[in-house]
Amino acid sequence: RKARTSKYRGVTQHRRTGKWEAHAWLHGKQVYLGGYTDEDRAGRAYDLVALRHKGSRAETNFPLSDYYNVIGALAEMAIDDLVAFLRRRSKGAARGKSKWHGVTKHKCGKWEARLGGRKGRYQYLGLYKTEEDAARAHDQAAVLTSGIEALVNFPLEDYRAELLEHMQRKEQEPTGAAPGLEEGAGEATTPVTDPQLSPSVNHGASSSGAGPAASDPEP
Repeated sequence: RKARTSKYRGVTQHRRTGKWEAHAWLHGKQVYLGGYTDEDRAGRAYDLVALRHKGSRAETNFPLSDYYNVIGALAEMAIDDLVAFLRRRSKGAARGKSKWHGVTKHKCGKWEARLGGRKGRYQYLGLYKTEEDAARAHDQAAVLTSGIEALVNFPLEDYRAELLEHMQRKEQEPTGAAPGLEEGAGEATTPVTDPQLSPSVNHGASSSGAGPAASDPEP
């Protein structure tokens, strides 16, 4: 029995797990980009790699305008690093006690937002009445910190203000000239964390302004 085909280029549904798997042809072979519960998200994972590989000549599943805010950052990422990032994100989205990444149910009954860090440590972001508010608080902090490499629950275009602030911070750091996103452009030797959209975990409504206000932490 063959895997089910998708409405998106580069995506198929695994016949046993039911997940949508994204693949792209790179270096003469098919490369796995991760397994996703959301078909749209798998389609966007393919788009990011196609844009990095072929530039504006890439055939994408979603309009090119969806990616205008990340094209520059894609050009600065080594394509192998982009593939590794997408694979990690597809795994990370499936973990956690909440359906949203970076959210857990607090003993007080509210939803706690947290940002993961190194060595198992995390940054506390506050308590929220709704699960979605906590998810957006996580996303905003993640994008400010990691830009395009942020693991987010909603489309990155929901966080244009945070992406812009992240880019402004990066511009203040001493860097060389960024390569253009053209077909055949050389690979960057060091990946940077600037703003995909990214395929997101869910396509939610756009956030408004600074996002939901957190309540004080419970003792």
